[in-house]
Amino acid sequence: MEVDNNVLFRQIMMASTDLIASWDLQKRWTSFNQTYYDTVLQQTGLKLRVGMHVSEAAGFYTTEEVEQLTNAIGRAATEQFTVTQEFSIGKGDNRVYRGSFWPLRATNGEVVGSCAIITNITQQTRLEKELMELKKELEVGIEERTQELSAVHRRITLMQQEFQIGIWEVTMSTGVLKFDGGIFQGIGYASEMQLEDFIKDIVPEDQPRFWVTLEESKKTGRFQFEYRLQTAGKSRNMSARAIMHVIDGEQRLVGMTTDVTLLRRLEAEKQEALRKSQEEAIRAQQQAELQRRQDEFIDSICHEIRNPLNGTFGNLQIIQEIMPYLFQLENGNRNPKFDESYSQFLESFDAIRVCTEQQKIIVDNTLDFSKLNSDKLELNIVPFRPGETVVQVMKMFGPQLKKKNLKLLTSFNAKNEYNHEEDTWVKGDPFRLSQILVNLVSNAIKFTEVGEIEVGVQQIDVEEPPRRNSDADSPSTSTSPISTPKMKRIKFWVRDTGIGMSHLEKPRIFQRFGQSSKSISSKYGGTGLGLAISKKLVELMGGTIEMKSERGVGSTFNLSVLCATALPHEVEFHRNFHGDQSSPVPVVGSQSSHNILIVEDNVINQKILINCLTKAGYRIQVANNGLEGLEAYANSLGISGIPGIFEKPDFKLKDDFKLKDGVGEGKESLLHELKVVQMQNKVVSLEISKQKTKKIDGILMDIEMPVMNGLEATSKIRELENSQGWAHVPIVGLSGNARSSQIQDAIDRGMNGYLTKPYHRADILRRLYEIFEKPS
Repeated sequence: MEVDNNVLFRQIMMASTDLIASWDLQKRWTSFNQTYYDTVLQQTGLKLRVGMHVSEAAGFYTTEEVEQLTNAIGRAATEQFTVTQEFSIGKGDNRVYRGSFWPLRATNGEVVGSCAIITNITQQTRLEKELMELKKELEVGIEERTQELSAVHRRITLMQQEFQIGIWEVTMSTGVLKFDGGIFQGIGYASEMQLEDFIKDIVPEDQPRFWVTLEESKKTGRFQFEYRLQTAGKSRNMSARAIMHVIDGEQRLVGMTTDVTLLRRLEAEKQEALRKSQEEAIRAQQQAELQRRQDEFIDSICHEIRNPLNGTFGNLQIIQEIMPYLFQLENGNRNPKFDESYSQFLESFDAIRVCTEQQKIIVDNTLDFSKLNSDKLELNIVPFRPGETVVQVMKMFGPQLKKKNLKLLTSFNAKNEYNHEEDTWVKGDPFRLSQILVNLVSNAIKFTEVGEIEVGVQQIDVEEPPRRNSDADSPSTSTSPISTPKMKRIKFWVRDTGIGMSHLEKPRIFQRFGQSSKSISSKYGGTGLGLAISKKLVELMGGTIEMKSERGVGSTFNLSVLCATALPHEVEFHRNFHGDQSSPVPVVGSQSSHNILIVEDNVINQKILINCLTKAGYRIQVANNGLEGLEAYANSLGISGIPGIFEKPDFKLKDDFKLKDGVGEGKESLLHELKVVQMQNKVVSLEISKQKTKKIDGILMDIEMPVMNGLEATSKIRELENSQGWAHVPIVGLSGNARSSQIQDAIDRGMNGYLTKPYHRADILRRLYEIFEKPS
């Protein structure tokens, strides 16, 4: 059936929410669509009627708006071409419209007036404004998003230039789809095609929904659907709305489609920006929380360090006050306050020792935390006896247990007494295990006021299937098991009858900076790192640690590690080259002829080393930095100048050279030989010998020194020895830096050993004993 274009036009006018109108040459209204009048114009109070002149709307619209509409109507009629122009209509309603005007012709071609379609683009304009504001907000973003913002800007500009609609109609009985230009013409569609052919361009995922929505529209009379259109390799998001009409007895779906591709893309980008903003907010919150916990940790560390420092300073003041009573005589006799002062002296001395140990634990824990945090902590696997480790640890806590009147219970493989013959040698890191046990026992004593502390160890054999030799290159064809070390599970436990913990406090106990509660932290102190470090160390060893606790009853910590038994030759090697830490500290007799060079820039450290080594019988030389140490070593070999290092005559003392507190002053070089005069085991004087120095047998080399540091000096000494073909002198490094990278650097430079400050007298003597005295 042929479609009556007039009827079609009328139907489109009725369905359209846009203004579709015509005027005669006198600029009087000849037609307009009633739907637009009812929904829009009538709200303004304008009584629009056919035959009404455009100027009669002056009372309802501004003079400028009426003039714009009048000029547009006149121009379209007289010049006989289509004109598109943006202008506002409506006094005070602030809506924006776009009108398309063209001449209205009679059937004979004569111009009888003009007509127009005026579309409300207020929402589009508002969207453009919002998009511009969004663009400005995005430009404030970080530099990394510059390219992304540029792409958004380009898309916004493209939408502003190409925003269009498309009008269409589907005859339900025939499936014929007709387009009226607009976006569909821009895409490349003909004015008429079969609906099925059009649906083929809809992405497959959306096609079933399209058919369902189309069927529903036959019942509801309305069609609303958003789909993705794929044409010429380009995908578009389309939003369609239509109304079902019956025209000439045919059901026809008449509607319009808008390209919302850019809108959906912007929504997605907005969601992505929101997601990123939320992630950044979460990261900022996490960073703030980490900073807060770090600040708390620093405050706690400062507090913990100040406590032993305060104890040290306080006891030093006590010693300073009582010193006169220890040495002043009255009528040739002891001062009456000598006994009381001497007792106070011993108590203060012991308190200073405890404070120093506490400071060392705090520093060690902080350094271990740093290493664990950066995955740089390494285990030192050596043969050791687990029971002996427990014995050594418990020796440290004798005074504390006695002071708090706590009973100590021990268990060594289900026996109360330790027997080293039943304590099997295994391979592991006894230092780290000791560190864990020290932490656990220290906590147990801290939180226990009455009762007992139990520390135990047990070795359990682990059954493993024997490995067989399957090496194809081996000349042996035997299938007998290979001799491999047996595995043992070493279990340690520490039990106390202290305050215990509730089920709410337990989850925090192994967390970094975590203590069971703030009240516990404020009462008992602590950094909250000990158990966290212990847990990490146990896990590093491939073991487990767990806790059982009950408020008011006490706590039990159980840890378990898997160790291989040490083979006899490994134990022997360890004893020969590393020493047995449980053995007494070796003391070298006064007849020792070994000459030790101390290269140390700190005067107090020089005194400590001199006192330690001279009492053990060693002869001492001292240098203030690496360059003087290098000079001293060369001088001991009869070399007065080394090309490229230093050129000077043989060492001489200045006339103003003197001793102050046992250390030479006013000299060209600190190269000198010290003779120690001993009286009642106390160093009372140091003398300088001007004769040629003896051959140096070993060097204690500080790392950080002015002029030339210890690493540089060691490298120079090794270069000198290699160039002259001399045997290497043993060099042991001394440093406050305990990082593995620093130790490895020292070894790479040629050092034979490394001791970390603060070191004990026993550490120095044991290392020298291993070098000089211990039989191979």
